[in-house]
Amino acid sequence: MVLGPIGPTAKKLLARWGYVITRPTEIEKTRLRSFWRQWLSRDPVLFGEVYARNRATLRKVTCWISEETLDASLWHYGLSPGWISDVGLDYLNDSALYTVAGEITAADLLAFIARLYPENVSYLEIGVSVGKTLLQINNQLSHAHIVGVDVEELNPVLRNNFDTCELLWRGESPSSVQTLSQGMVQKIASCMRLRSYEMENTFDYLSADVFQENIWVKMSGNRFNLIFSDGFHTPESLRRELEYLIENGLLDQRRLVILWDDLWDIGMQAAFMKNAETICALYSRGEEAISLYVLHGSYGPARYMGMFSTF
Repeated sequence: MVLGPIGPTAKKLLARWGYVITRPTEIEKTRLRSFWRQWLSRDPVLFGEVYARNRATLRKVTCWISEETLDASLWHYGLSPGWISDVGLDYLNDSALYTVAGEITAADLLAFIARLYPENVSYLEIGVSVGKTLLQINNQLSHAHIVGVDVEELNPVLRNNFDTCELLWRGESPSSVQTLSQGMVQKIASCMRLRSYEMENTFDYLSADVFQENIWVKMSGNRFNLIFSDGFHTPESLRRELEYLIENGLLDQRRLVILWDDLWDIGMQAAFMKNAETICALYSRGEEAISLYVLHGSYGPARYMGMFSTF
């Protein structure tokens, strides 16, 4: 629906309903694309299969996180404490997913793109949270190598959806980590390796601070061709992530898709554009490789997400 000029009375009424009227940024004007036209329309039958499988994955999990796990966490697994207190854990854990049950989500788009790959997928997720997106990606693929990085310990619910779990390595000394409510704490980084027999995937979970450069060094040897950035949502974090990825040779040179979540203000959008332009230069791609979409995440309202793609 296209709205004509909105007067002050209408603005006040919309504000009472919780809406904020803003003008689109220049990035939103020039980069906004249809994810259906660019991607999903390529193979609607495949998308239907991806969508159905993702919903089946979500329905199987009736409790995504416990109160005990949340209470022991450093950053509330990326879930807003205020939001949780308002809606309760039942909202997060309900398999219907309420506002996103019938919507196309970032996990749907990522899984669809992954299914288009002619080669095996090497997937990196920065900011795993409780594991909703990662588990959906795992259940779409076979013979994939999946790496997730999050400052939190591995969510027991996510761990229980894999067949085996072993400690791959643990850091020798702790480092200082900022937390949501406990100030600075000392944390020892670790990596757990999980396997999925049915899908024949390997999943390495790094419980570590993404701002520690040595964590990215630990990932050296991987070449990721699909990346979802959903970690610490600041412009500086987006820039540093890309620096670490490039410096440690973690980007696949044959094919690459990166999706950045939650580009909530002009600062985040500008950082996304800078990152995308840097990668365009690395891959000799033009502006057609950069897109902005309005997508739903695992819960809550739709938001801007940005993508670089070599497809």
